[in-house]
Amino acid sequence: MRKIIFNFLGDSDLDLSSYESIKDLLIPYEVIKCDSTEVIFETLNQVNTDNESLMLTFLGHGANEDGLVSYQVENRLLLLFEDLLPEVNTLRTNNPVILNLVANCNSYRCEGYLSPDNRIDNIWVTTTHTDSISRALVAIRAETFDFFLEDLEDDSERARYRLIS
Repeated sequence: MRKIIFNFLGDSDLDLSSYESIKDLLIPYEVIKCDSTEVIFETLNQVNTDNESLMLTFLGHGANEDGLVSYQVENRLLLLFEDLLPEVNTLRTNNPVILNLVANCNSYRCEGYLSPDNRIDNIWVTTTHTDSISRALVAIRAETFDFFLEDLEDDSERARYRLIS
């Protein structure tokens, strides 16, 4: 499985101890630092699932408004679900595509932006606020949503995540 991490975290996030504690865990993965949405779309245009399945993970913040993922750098960068999901939808060819949004608060809101012909196999989302990007790395290592849930400590924590398929 090819695993790509889009790092939406702003400079202030990168200085936090929570990021420092997981920075070394990112080394085995393909990490794309995103300072613009163009970086994301250019990367997505170069991948497909002809030869292997794909997991796309977004490290960043969810926004309070419906349908977007955002983070702060110098200016606010918005990645609208209505722009992202059709792009990811075109990647599905021969093997599965997983969209990992468990690092983003309230990412369940993306569900309203799925098209009727959705070809994204699984979208892993949060149902509320999340305070840990390390959960996204747990999800990457787990590779399946069921294994991800098994790694979580208790039912109240498991209730914060949901699978859209």
